[in-house]
Amino acid sequence: MPSAVFQLPLAVDQSAAGEERNPAAAVKARPVLIRKGPPVTVRELPPPTPVPGISWVGAHGGAGATTFAGALGGVDVGHAWPDVPQGEPGDILLLARTHLAGLQAASKALDSLRTGRHPAGLRLVALVLVADAPGRLPPELWRRVRVLRAAVRTFSVPWIAQWRVGKPAPKAPRSVVELAALIPARTESPTGP
Repeated sequence: MPSAVFQLPLAVDQSAAGEERNPAAAVKARPVLIRKGPPVTVRELPPPTPVPGISWVGAHGGAGATTFAGALGGVDVGHAWPDVPQGEPGDILLLARTHLAGLQAASKALDSLRTGRHPAGLRLVALVLVADAPGRLPPELWRRVRVLRAAVRTFSVPWIAQWRVGKPAPKAPRSVVELAALIPARTESPTGP
């Protein structure tokens, strides 16, 4: 049985009594389509099933998700939350550079996780702070890093000059070796970069 289609106007023409109309004040009526048919049933979806593995999440663009996923494994999801129902791992390593904007972005992302403003099925494994330049941090940035370290498990990755030009480091820093231990071994054969 075909469903019936009805049109309802959204605005009524008030000039039927012969009054002069102001065209600027006129509202153009648009039809609204309402389809009659069987009632729609809404069913609640089960919570997403966690997928094994690690998602690298950049708190901001350029945080290093692509570099770390390529070097250590895991899934690069850019600077968005993983889509667990679509098969991306719900365990996340949140990355941020150690410049002011990066540390602020990390704080905002951590606040979203703390207050539950994130998709279901996510679990923060650690925050990874990646040096934005060689050398020591200025005191005002170091204070921000200490606050973040007090809130969550944090790894600090020093400046790796070779990574800047796409080459492997001759010796991985200790923090990178510790991060590698958090990445589950691949069970399937890699399909490429």
